[in-house]
Amino acid sequence: MRATNALVDEVKRAAARSARSWDGVAEADDIAQDMWLHLLEKGRVDAVAEMDDEVRPKVLGRIADQVAKQERADYEAFRGNFVYSTDEVRAILEDAASVLDPESRSGSWFVASGGTENVADAADTPGSETHAEHMDLAAGLARLRDSNPRYADILTRHYVHGEEIGYRIELTRARDALTREMNTVRREAIADHDGPRKGGRKP
Repeated sequence: MRATNALVDEVKRAAARSARSWDGVAEADDIAQDMWLHLLEKGRVDAVAEMDDEVRPKVLGRIADQVAKQERADYEAFRGNFVYSTDEVRAILEDAASVLDPESRSGSWFVASGGTENVADAADTPGSETHAEHMDLAAGLARLRDSNPRYADILTRHYVHGEEIGYRIELTRARDALTREMNTVRREAIADHDGPRKGGRKP
């Protein structure tokens, strides 16, 4: 019982961080409940509670992310949808400087910004997963430029021009905002592709 009580706050914090990272996938309370279920089913409550203070938050963080990933898998299976986590968006950003470059006419940024050319290179073949991610990234950043130009500028300066941004909190918030925009882009694209559902609510 003592070990369980000691873990309560740390599980809540790990669940809250994961809920922020996987925006729109699961609520923090739901993630926390599933984390406890995981710990109890695996008989790991005491083992995790006795871990070093630096190791324990990392382990709980991994468990929280595993729970969120499963929530996303269930969501995708149910809705036929896809959502990005902030960690995935960060990885896409780190690998897509040319797509984000507003001066480039060789990537999908130019098209998302209103251009008429799209000369994607061989590594970004239309229809591929990478190409879809890049298109979502470009369209999401274009939306962000309208809703929050400062955040869009921070992301471009950091990921395109390699500037070390001193205000890390703003960089994190900018990535979170871009994640929301990219998920909106993807949901709207799926809705447009599927068309209106039968029996849907009339305007």
